[in-house]
Amino acid sequence: MTAVIVPAKPLESALSRLSTVLDGPARTAIQQAMLIDVLCAAGDLTTTVTVVTADPTVAALATAYGAAVVEEGTPAGGIDAAVAQGIAATGGGRVLVVMGDLPLATGEDLDALVRAAPDHGVAIARSADGTGTNAMVLTPAGVVATSFGPGSLERHRAEARRRAVACVERTIDGLALDIDTPRDLADLLATGVDSHTLRMCDALDLRHRLAPEATG
Repeated sequence: MTAVIVPAKPLESALSRLSTVLDGPARTAIQQAMLIDVLCAAGDLTTTVTVVTADPTVAALATAYGAAVVEEGTPAGGIDAAVAQGIAATGGGRVLVVMGDLPLATGEDLDALVRAAPDHGVAIARSADGTGTNAMVLTPAGVVATSFGPGSLERHRAEARRRAVACVERTIDGLALDIDTPRDLADLLATGVDSHTLRMCDALDLRHRLAPEATG
């Protein structure tokens, strides 16, 4: 069985790079919608889903969608500290770490990454720009030290080489688009793929509000 871990930042600090086009409540609404999309995808893959967060609103949302919640002990430690807490809570084995800002993710996408994973090593779903890690299968859970954040793909490659373990990379459409900038939101709208996030974008009338920023 593969356990899914979703590290989730406090809503108040999420999507800060969208502050030029969205106010705080709108950014919170988009982040919640993306997390729902990720939780639905994870739930289609497995019943063992763990969200690591220090945010009580996120925790309540995770519980509502059937995920277990681990209270993040050191929020200042960043994503990797949260992932380590999630791994400890799952008890090892194979884990799939998924970022919480992938509005196009589906259970089939996650399953494709799991099926690509080596028996010992890591499988990485690359970000659309080819520099980031949007999801990662670790077999076993502690096979490498994670290093999420900007430029993480090369750090994960280097860590796999250092540990002398297999590293498989895939570009999976539904896992490639992560939302950081107005351009990313415009790209999501252009897909027309139904999701909680797309519906929230339409409710916020982002097709009109984003046009000058995203194309400028």
